[in-house]
Amino acid sequence: MRALLIALLALLVAPCGATQVFLPAGTTTWTVPYDFQQAGSTFECIGAGGDGSAGVTATSSGAGGGSGSYSLSSNKAFPIGAVVTVVVAAHGSGTLSSLSNNFGTVLVSCNAGGNASGTTRGASAATSGSTGTNRTAGCFGGNGLSASRRGGGSGAGAPGPTGACVAGTNAANTADGGGSGGGGSNGGTSSAGAAGTNTTGGNGGNGTDGTGGGAGASSGAAAVAGTTGKGAGGGGGANFASNANGAAGSCDTAWDSSHGTCGGGGGGAGGATAVGNGGAAGAYGAGGGGGGNNASTAGTGGNGGDAVLVITYTPAGRSALLGMN
Repeated sequence: MRALLIALLALLVAPCGATQVFLPAGTTTWTVPYDFQQAGSTFECIGAGGDGSAGVTATSSGAGGGSGSYSLSSNKAFPIGAVVTVVVAAHGSGTLSSLSNNFGTVLVSCNAGGNASGTTRGASAATSGSTGTNRTAGCFGGNGLSASRRGGGSGAGAPGPTGACVAGTNAANTADGGGSGGGGSNGGTSSAGAAGTNTTGGNGGNGTDGTGGGAGASSGAAAVAGTTGKGAGGGGGANFASNANGAAGSCDTAWDSSHGTCGGGGGGAGGATAVGNGGAAGAYGAGGGGGGNNASTAGTGGNGGDAVLVITYTPAGRSALLGMN
């Protein structure tokens, strides 16, 4: 009986493993849970990514969107049950994302990447004006070109908990050009995407571990999205019917199997035979790819990734919840 009582007491005292809360775009409030404790808590965000721009018929190819910034704050106190204000911005909005305490003080915030406009790349999100003890700026998208039959620039990858982003790649000044590959994300050995050629789209940049970039399109093969779980860039489209669109970036597993830092979208092709749309960014923070163009049509730009806010804490032990401490 004594052993059973000791086991039950240990169960009451022991805390559970870490809890993570993911707040997606459009969230406006967060209710502090009953088991929240300040010690060891972290609050992270990646700002919204910028959208790629469309090509203009017979005039220019589109550019890639810029990526949002990353911020981290830790050990912040909240009263249990408080309903606090959050802003989690959608892609292309240019809106600051943030979490405030119950007094309205901003505890963590991150800036949005800029949308591409015409041939001009989307701006990188600066750290100035954001809030956090650890902050990393976003990156620029890749520029488009003022010429017909050109592929689009690619979107920037996003920064994250382990490091910096990688910028999008400028469109190649090549007639019947393939789109550029999207940028990788989150530091490590991530890399930039390649520029397209007149026969292929550019490969997407690799993610944090140096792998995962999506292959650019070629004759008989569509562009490939970044590998799931890698935070890599999507491949660029090529000047072949059915294979002209840029591919989407992918997200890594920085927080869990469904939430991480993401790569940029590949640019669409711009050739006499085929014109493609820019690829979408991975789900969070990265920039979309630019559309291609030719003498008679043009491709659309890809969407950037939304912002995300991540709260991590170790639940209070049952003894604390029951007032035994």
